Amino acid sequence: MTEDDFRSHRELLDAGLLPRGRFWTDEQECHAVSCSVFSEEEGAAKLREASGALRAKRVARGNVDGPGMLMPTPSRTHHSHHSWWRNVGDTAWLTFEVVT
Repeated sequence: MTEDDFRSHRELLDAGLLPRGRFWTDEQECHAVSCSVFSEEEGAAKLREASGALRAKRVARGNVDGPGMLMPTPSRTHHSHHSWWRNVGDTAWLTFEVVT
């Protein structure tokens, strides 16, 4: 696992790793610069199974306390989803360990 596993959609788009046709409204841009995390392992596993692009990814557990911001952003299908805005230079991703 590397810091690249914690890139936001905006970072992936800017790096050319998402199709250029993707765009967001100003309100959605706020979420596009966050990293998606789940408070329950089951939520992450469900999203991984539902999304072809994520099926090869692994689920990791870690601690997001400390610098940055975390906001609950649940949806109908992903109740434990949160948006995590990491500070520049943040190393909290180092606390994560692969669980599945």
